[in-house]
Amino acid sequence: MIKVRKEKIHMDVMEYSPKTSLVIIDHIFVDKNRDLVDSIKFVCSQIKIDMELSLEYFYFFKLLNDLLKIVSKIRL
Repeated sequence: MIKVRKEKIHMDVMEYSPKTSLVIIDHIFVDKNRDLVDSIKFVCSQIKIDMELSLEYFYFFKLLNDLLKIVSKIRL
């Protein structure tokens, strides 16, 4: 996996300071679907909060369903 990532970035992280190198390495290995995962986590937490407060939460179920459809179409 590291070899594949190295071929994609075409950069030698050793040319930078240790702190900058770590930031670059972290960015390289960030999941490309992180925003989608964060969105799903947010919607799930919002459903939980709304249920606890006895609020309308069906909108969030629809939103969650839409997000999960997107997940099912992409390759994780």
